[in-house]
Amino acid sequence: MQARARERKKDFSLTRSQYIYFAKSTGYEKMKGKTSFSLSIDRIDDKQGYHWWNIQAITLRENTRKQFVPYFARQMENQNYEPTAEELAAIERQITA
Repeated sequence: MQARARERKKDFSLTRSQYIYFAKSTGYEKMKGKTSFSLSIDRIDDKQGYHWWNIQAITLRENTRKQFVPYFARQMENQNYEPTAEELAAIERQITA
């Protein structure tokens, strides 16, 4: 997780003991994986980093949905909306991850 934070240029202050507590209290340690109903670690506020107050365990399905909602909302508001190259690249990265 810390390496991923570095890749994304996000702050990371989560200690090992905070992570262990989080993983046990949310069921993440038993339900993490790659299926749509597996748990993933989500940042509540995407603008902030990985801090104990800014993470939650949600399913991969819900985490993916969160990323697409703003894109589809803009499409519904403006039928002529054209996604930016950055948005399309982000969507492609999610699909292939």
